[in-house]
Amino acid sequence: MCIPAIGQKGAIEGYIGDEQGHYPLQGVTINLRGNFVADNSNNFGMFKINGVDAGHYELSVSHIGYTTKKISVDVEKNKTTEIRINMERSILDLSAVSVSGKRSSILNTIASVDIKLRPVNT
Repeated sequence: MCIPAIGQKGAIEGYIGDEQGHYPLQGVTINLRGNFVADNSNNFGMFKINGVDAGHYELSVSHIGYTTKKISVDVEKNKTTEIRINMERSILDLSAVSVSGKRSSILNTIASVDIKLRPVNT
């Protein structure tokens, strides 16, 4: 949902970290819902989305192995809204993987004619 004030731009920047370990998360996807605008956090867990119309927005913040968060943000014209997000780890439910193999016996044979035709290096 977005209620923009036309022609007045602001920005959203912030830090994204792990809730338990308190370390920065790299590669977290931050989507500004309804605007097709997104960013990813850098090595230090930082991100910035520039050129956002003033108004009220919902951010969707997602990363593999973490619960997706939805955050409400108000952007003011000519200002940067700063947020700090701590992501909660989630359990990945993966299906079982089955690996099977088949042993084959491949035997290479050489006929006596092949042996006679091959040169011998001495």
